[in-house]
Amino acid sequence: MKAKVLQKTKVIISMVTLLGGTLHTGIGQNNYIYAADDTAPSVMVEDFEDGISDVKFNPKRMYDATLHLEDNKKHVRNGQYSARIDYDMIGIVDNPSQIEVGYKTGNIPVTGYPTKVGMWVYGNKEGHLLTTKFRDQGGSSFQAEFYDEIQTGIDWSGWKYIEADVPQGKPDPIVLELFFQLKQSNMSKKNKGSIWVDDITFIYEEMDEDKDVPNIKPIAPVENEALNAPLDELKVELTDNGSGLDLDTLSVLLDGTDITDDVHYSPDTNVLTYPGKYMDGGYHELFIEVRDKVGKNKNKTTFH
Repeated sequence: MKAKVLQKTKVIISMVTLLGGTLHTGIGQNNYIYAADDTAPSVMVEDFEDGISDVKFNPKRMYDATLHLEDNKKHVRNGQYSARIDYDMIGIVDNPSQIEVGYKTGNIPVTGYPTKVGMWVYGNKEGHLLTTKFRDQGGSSFQAEFYDEIQTGIDWSGWKYIEADVPQGKPDPIVLELFFQLKQSNMSKKNKGSIWVDDITFIYEEMDEDKDVPNIKPIAPVENEALNAPLDELKVELTDNGSGLDLDTLSVLLDGTDITDDVHYSPDTNVLTYPGKYMDGGYHELFIEVRDKVGKNKNKTTFH
């Protein structure tokens, strides 16, 4: 009898968690950013649902950089579209390498004075610095900085909601010059990659809104684990510290086949399981989609 050859199992798990909320109003006629009324706590500046034909894209000191309208579900935070920026700054000595994103019409007047800027960013731990740029009544520039004093920059993978304080007390009315700017001066961090941005928002007052994304954590196999023995059981932890998971929206696909009815989720342990005996050696893709009670977010983890 020939010995059975055990192939290594490679599992790619694409995990989509959904968490959202509602934001108020947006760009009005003549590209004027305004609050719908005195009580509106936030204003949607750009969600890319109307495309990018009116968006100015200006890379500086880059080998190459392009702006795209993204419709891949894995990289859209809300709605149908997000903005994808592909860039290559490897080997560029001049500093800073940066990308400016604003409106082709130029500076946009802003009514009121926002306290913060918020946005959803899909990153890959690149360490790049993000800002939103304004000008005051006298034309002097200032910016909201999405990084700390040690300039940590993007230190996460997947979608994350981030906020930055808008410096207060500048002579107003103020104008928006760039709603998004990416910078990098550290040669060791100058890379080739992509970043996705969605739902850029001005915040005028604090909102009690669930922005914490549900957590999807692989247990078996763990990330980048090489399996040299049969997998007893596939295990993924699903938790949410905010509004809670809406399990009625749970969808699980294995290699494109819907196995939602065959998985088991225990609210006591927060663990989703699937029998490993149904997974032969080789390459597999598991796609998990679940919604919490206020919106959506997406993440992706690779296992070997």
